[in-house]
Amino acid sequence: MGIQNGVFVLLTIVLFLMSNATTSARDFPLATDNPRISDLATRLQVKISGTNTTNTTTIPDCWGSLSELRTCSNEIIGFFLKGYTDIDTPCCQAIEIIIQHCWPSMIGVLGFTTEEGNLLAAYCSNLSSTPPGTKTTAGTHI
Repeated sequence: MGIQNGVFVLLTIVLFLMSNATTSARDFPLATDNPRISDLATRLQVKISGTNTTNTTTIPDCWGSLSELRTCSNEIIGFFLKGYTDIDTPCCQAIEIIIQHCWPSMIGVLGFTTEEGNLLAAYCSNLSSTPPGTKTTAGTHI
């Protein structure tokens, strides 16, 4: 009985090591090797080449705007909860790009209602159309 247990344990260890060796030696495709991955990387790029012209057309930076929106979330929350109008220009530009050019429904996915998205868009639209000397200062209440 003791020899059978020893053989069983030894066989289990050998099988475990063999399975580990075969899975760890497998190559995983890189983006340059796999056309589907490289196609995704191409689609996520910000610049695209025009098909009829030699110029490069810049499309809105949706991913960068989404990242910028994440960095100014405290300003947006303060806008709604405390009434502060201190959303800065880069944050407003990110809001406008997302709402107008990328994913209008993304504001809802981020947890804001349609009305709150409309308020943000209206505030940022007014901020961008206001002459530089008349903008509201940080900490001003609505």
